[in-house]
Amino acid sequence: MKCFISFSTFLFFCFSILCFVCGFQFSRQKWEKIIAGYNDLSEKQKGLIDFNLISKSASKCAFADGFYLLFMVLFLYLILENIRTSSVFLLVLLVIPSILFLLFILKEVRKTNKNN
Repeated sequence: MKCFISFSTFLFFCFSILCFVCGFQFSRQKWEKIIAGYNDLSEKQKGLIDFNLISKSASKCAFADGFYLLFMVLFLYLILENIRTSSVFLLVLLVIPSILFLLFILKEVRKTNKNN
């Protein structure tokens, strides 16, 4: 059981690092092939779209996702490793980043939709 817990926490940490790498590459306007929906567009449609705006938005979302996953790594570590902490602290550690993450993503989607 202990090995599984450590592995799951490590896996979340690896996903957060992957999000940071993707965010960095998106900010450099690289890896456009893995941005959802962009790969399906024709060359004509790609020419009409402001890729700088899309890559900036994808970069912000990837960085936000990386930070959110780091909070979840901390939450999982504290819960699964039986570290004595208050339940209020654990609840705040789970709820506050989740709400902030959702609000950020909704704001980013609205801003991107207004610009298109």
